[in-house]
Amino acid sequence: MLRRILAFLALAGLFLIGPSPSYAACKWVWDCSGEGPCQHKPVCQSSIDIVPPEPPDVPPVTPMRPIKPIVPPRIPPPGAQTCEQRYICSGGGQCAWRRVCE
Repeated sequence: MLRRILAFLALAGLFLIGPSPSYAACKWVWDCSGEGPCQHKPVCQSSIDIVPPEPPDVPPVTPMRPIKPIVPPRIPPPGAQTCEQRYICSGGGQCAWRRVCE
């Protein structure tokens, strides 16, 4: 009887926890900053976030890259070694310069 109660409580606890929130902090984007075709890369909020599996996606048409903006240097956030400006495109073709830290 005690085993059944403990098993029920363990299952109920798993359902209450739900999916891991660390997946929500990472998403896959298209990095079109380099020469050549865009690359599919994960962008996470923190360096300890778990990267979800890469979804199947079709790369956007490589847009004309505008001139990289001049940004004053800043100290990277904890867990990152460097930060740089990258031309990031969404799957819908919306592109913008964003600061990406690794």
